[in-house]
Amino acid sequence: MSVPQRAVDEAADVLEKGIDRAAAILGQLAESRPDVVTSVAGLLGMSEVLQTYRMAGAIVANAMVFHERLAGLHGVKPLSQLCSTSIANPKENILDAWTEILKINYWPIFAIARDIVEQIPAAEAAQLLSNLRTTVEDVAATGANQTHDLTGRIFQRLIADRKYLATFYTLPASAALLARLAVSKMDVDWSDADAIGSLRIGDFACGTGALLSAVYEQIAARHESSGGDLAALHPVMMEEVLYGCDVMPSAIHITSSTLSGAQPNVGFGKTRLYTLAYGRQEDGTVRIGSLDLLQSSSAMSLFNVTNPALRTGSAGQETATQVIADVPDERFDLVIMNPPFTRATNHEGAHADVTFDDKRMDFAFSVWTNSTLGLMCHWWHSSRQQSSKAGMTIRSAESLPVLDLRTLTDDQLSTAESIFDDFRDRDLMPAFLADIDPNRALLDRCVVRDLLGFNKSTYQAVRLLAAKWCAEPSVHGGKKRPKSAGLVI
Repeated sequence: MSVPQRAVDEAADVLEKGIDRAAAILGQLAESRPDVVTSVAGLLGMSEVLQTYRMAGAIVANAMVFHERLAGLHGVKPLSQLCSTSIANPKENILDAWTEILKINYWPIFAIARDIVEQIPAAEAAQLLSNLRTTVEDVAATGANQTHDLTGRIFQRLIADRKYLATFYTLPASAALLARLAVSKMDVDWSDADAIGSLRIGDFACGTGALLSAVYEQIAARHESSGGDLAALHPVMMEEVLYGCDVMPSAIHITSSTLSGAQPNVGFGKTRLYTLAYGRQEDGTVRIGSLDLLQSSSAMSLFNVTNPALRTGSAGQETATQVIADVPDERFDLVIMNPPFTRATNHEGAHADVTFDDKRMDFAFSVWTNSTLGLMCHWWHSSRQQSSKAGMTIRSAESLPVLDLRTLTDDQLSTAESIFDDFRDRDLMPAFLADIDPNRALLDRCVVRDLLGFNKSTYQAVRLLAAKWCAEPSVHGGKKRPKSAGLVI
């Protein structure tokens, strides 16, 4: 289900405000009941700072969003019957409800959230749960709560300024692009569920799970278009195919929630998502997270979010054996990661960031630059020292000819956002095939006619221009073109 970016942004605004109110409640507890907050911080593997309060609030809020999606299924009651202002002890109701949900499964989502709520005194818990219940209702009112990737998209939005996770993260758009490119090169019969189930895909610094979620979306889309059953595929993806590791329990919670949300009504058993130990341990050894896997195909997991049968304490304690993260050597079909690479920004060929005060212009800029006219402007202005490669320095990017977004009306900016939402999950061929790409042709039509208001003949002229441009040797660089392909108008 496609949800407009505006609705997701609105839902994120609502959720962020609710989480900040929850964090304030925990901040007050830090002064009056410091041991409570110490316990909560211990559950998350974090120190007692504002970031910890926000993350705790975010995890409980996320569980409540997911709870509301389960209401009416498996005997799950809606939040309004469990933690309204008229209910004397909402904490007990929520704990009981989440304990019953955990018997179904959904362990990665509700276990740590339940543990957090369990640590909070009844009075403060009632205040926190009432606040977050109202927040969840407001999120539902935006219409964004039924999209399967809402959790991931909202959490990515919330951590963009690193208030919630002081770590690197992958933008959803970047994750979608990387996943599409990677999955397109995999030689798999996407109609064969068994073939998909034999895949092993890993991200060993998964953070919030943006890349794993994007890969899941790509595989699911291919399987569905081949006549496959996504509900039947979900347990296999969760139990066997997707491997994720991180040193932060909160990050693994978000990853688990996002992946689980692909099919929220379908249960599954153990997952391959592991929170790995990092730093000096109680026995004096030093652990370095996923890097321990370079020495062995297995590593000790710090917290168990994979197998509820091994979980023994309300605060997330393990059995004596803990959990072994079994990651087989030389067996992965795809490893997709976003390491924290850094580079000097004054180098030739560095990438400039384009930002606008009006967020609506982001959508207009994106659809323009991906249209044939936008591609041609970039090509014309760039340095073409190598055939089919158009490079540009930050200095030269300052004078790149683009559509003057300041002249667009409110209606045109809304149209640009609608075009962006429509094309967000569409595949576009490489630029040198712009003339034969039906999706690029459709994008050109939307930009030329729907956004800019030109007539049909102008659009057709743009498409003829695309054919002439793609025939230019400095554009195609001698790359092969499909023999049977022709100009798409």
